[in-house]
Amino acid sequence: MRVLFRLFLIGSIGLFSWVFISCGGGGGGGGETATLAYIQGNDGTHGLEPWIFNGLNAPEMMANIETGAGHSQPGYFTHYDDKVYFQASTAATGKELWAYDGSSAWMVTDLTGDSTGSSPYFMAVMDQILYFSAWNSSGAWDLTAYDANSDSAWIVTGINTTGSASPTYMTVMGDKMYFAAYDDVNDRELWVYDGVTAPQRVADINTTGSSSPGQLTVFGDKLCFRANDGLTGSELWCYTEAAGAATLVADIWVGSDSTPQWLKVCRGRLFFAASDVVSGRELWEYDGVNAPSIAADIHTSGTSSPQWLTCFKSDLYFSANNGEDGSELWVYDTGMDSAWMMTDIRTGPNGSNPTGIDDWPYGFPVGGDYMYFGANDGATGIEPYVYDGSQVRRVVEPEINPSGDFWKAVF
Repeated sequence: MRVLFRLFLIGSIGLFSWVFISCGGGGGGGGETATLAYIQGNDGTHGLEPWIFNGLNAPEMMANIETGAGHSQPGYFTHYDDKVYFQASTAATGKELWAYDGSSAWMVTDLTGDSTGSSPYFMAVMDQILYFSAWNSSGAWDLTAYDANSDSAWIVTGINTTGSASPTYMTVMGDKMYFAAYDDVNDRELWVYDGVTAPQRVADINTTGSSSPGQLTVFGDKLCFRANDGLTGSELWCYTEAAGAATLVADIWVGSDSTPQWLKVCRGRLFFAASDVVSGRELWEYDGVNAPSIAADIHTSGTSSPQWLTCFKSDLYFSANNGEDGSELWVYDTGMDSAWMMTDIRTGPNGSNPTGIDDWPYGFPVGGDYMYFGANDGATGIEPYVYDGSQVRRVVEPEINPSGDFWKAVF
């Protein structure tokens, strides 16, 4: 069997989900903590539909939104107003905003009114309002708000009056929400919105084009992200509200792009994957004061390509390739400042390729005392696994879809 799921955290006591409220000060924003896992799964009969997982019993399908073998392809599960809000699709409406209250699921808004669908994504909650990026009937991607109390949705204007703002990476820091968006002249920069006044561009990092901020992550009083100023390439930047400015943290790969990715805060440090001319793509860290440095050179003769960085019980977990065992689950002990392979699920050079969520904020889903990830042992395909701080085990036995994939992360 192959497993195809997407988990998401929600509620007040921990289980898990494939789109999760961030761990240890990552990106995203505004959600509450978790009780159940919400999964995009395919049992071979109903197509890709939302499933509910309690961590002990076999998953149950939440709802067959697109009846028959069609796919509703739910994603971007977000806890808001004591419900789960998410994106889901039907042939009649396309991808729209849906909600689940513990007993039934329903479409909340139909922003386009036809089969095009608004495709709401990059959801965040600020001041009891749900925000997301969506395509609307005016033919543009805009910042959109939904108020559950009044059951109304509206476009947040003032970003781009001539086309699509296409906001992404919505992240709440303090009492404001930050995001990347296009303005009227098609420059993609860092913006802020306080829920009252019109959104404002807070930094013009690339004065001759777009800096394209990405992977926005709260790190203490800083908002850190990847951006390109047109001079140093794609590097690590941070913005502080007190200074009212964004600054380049370091030009990690001089003359090229270090492309910081998988930003995650853990035990007071910002970890990320980045590339330089000497070590290839490895695990880096930044303490907020000193220049970033390599935390672990896992593949000493090549590149380990760390992915799915996740803070769990004060340590950092991720997938990486040491050049011998393929991509497997690794841990960086933040107390000992050392990294090692947690488990070799698929022996040999191919690796089990541990996989996390494909919706923002990225990583392995964490709920309470459990961390979850998908992995392929080479015999049964991609299955969900769980780690409780002491051992790694497979979650589901036997397979749910014996004829194909129950879970698949498409990044």
